[in-house]
Amino acid sequence: MLLRFGCENFRSFSTYQEILFTATPKKNDTEGFVFPSNAIRENVLPIIALYGANGSGKTNFLKALSFFQKFICRSAEKDLEGSSIPTFKLNKEQIEGEQTFDIDFVIDGLHYHYGIALLGDEVVEEWLFSYSYVNRSSKTTLFHRDEREKDVYQFGKSLKGQNKNIAKMTSKHSLFLSVAAKLDHELLTTILNYFRLEYNFRFSLDIHEEKIADKICSFNLETELSEYLSQVQIGAHHLEVIDVEIDDVQIEMRNKLQDALKSVLQPENIEFEGTSKRFEKKVKLHRKNSSGEFVIFSFSDESLGTKALISLLVAILRTLKTGGILIVDEIESSLHTLLSLKLVELFSNADTNPNQAQLIFSTHETQLLSFHGVRRDQIWFAERCVNGASHIAPLTDYKVPKDSNLRNGYINGKFGGIPYLNNLNLSTLFKETPLGKE
Repeated sequence: MLLRFGCENFRSFSTYQEILFTATPKKNDTEGFVFPSNAIRENVLPIIALYGANGSGKTNFLKALSFFQKFICRSAEKDLEGSSIPTFKLNKEQIEGEQTFDIDFVIDGLHYHYGIALLGDEVVEEWLFSYSYVNRSSKTTLFHRDEREKDVYQFGKSLKGQNKNIAKMTSKHSLFLSVAAKLDHELLTTILNYFRLEYNFRFSLDIHEEKIADKICSFNLETELSEYLSQVQIGAHHLEVIDVEIDDVQIEMRNKLQDALKSVLQPENIEFEGTSKRFEKKVKLHRKNSSGEFVIFSFSDESLGTKALISLLVAILRTLKTGGILIVDEIESSLHTLLSLKLVELFSNADTNPNQAQLIFSTHETQLLSFHGVRRDQIWFAERCVNGASHIAPLTDYKVPKDSNLRNGYINGKFGGIPYLNNLNLSTLFKETPLGKE
């Protein structure tokens, strides 16, 4: 369960910015679906919606979380040496300055806080704490690494294992957490598996049929997908995944294409096996004709909107079925407004979200602001400041009467996060520049 994530000096973020999944105790936000948790004193939110104009930093914040998660999972195999992590470029002092990423989460009923500080391609600080609220609030240091100190590592008594030996094996370009997990450290392996298994990112519209079909089969989603598609009335009665045989001509063509790509991308002394797969998975949709008989449609026959719906549904149903956190950039892409709202609603219902799955997404869809059941502490706004840096703030930071029309307020600029168009003059767009002038 995700409680909080923050970052500093990454892409369009200059100063430290964070998003909280902990529910506000304010009276105006007592309604709506939340998760109770024994790990912390607050309730936890199932969704966070991030609004903002184009270029405000919404995607960059999601990318910060993505970078952090992937670095944790891959650090032991692929460290940062030689890498260039994007910093805030509009401040000369920050271009080569430190970057910070930290996160609060819950595993097995215990609250953890983990973070890192980077300088170029080196890890200069790394820490892991746990918190208990049984009798009183208490903080336990599991480990604290600071490459700027004489004694780089400090280990808490509760962190059992070969910690000092693992520290000696950890380079300045790698994470102690990741190296320890690779060496089967009991607790730190559990924590790394949380990052590896619980997070699913979508930054683009993925409508690759075979990938979608593989996920449907891997997570056994045919029944749930068919039920949902039949209810949203896009004309499909049910969906199925079938294996289609690939003929020899197709296999030969694919092998030639693969060889051509490998000759460009790989050294000559490495040998590769060709494609020998005889079957590939295809998605089929069944619709009824005027006589009540089923007619089968290929995935390629469907509109972009239907493909987008199925692709996103697969990610959403997988997360709801297994638990975890789904991060989606521009959730409404190629979808009707009402469909977008209904997909979000799946996370805000105890019947459809029994495993405490969470969703964080960026959007321009203003209808959600007036959608019943969406709490004000679930709405966040990203905005570019005068210095070009992105800033994030929740709707609860604004004094808004309970009965206010939030959608109209947002469009009218009361909360920021919208494009400033007052100086837009389209009449000059195609105006010819006189010769010799710029």
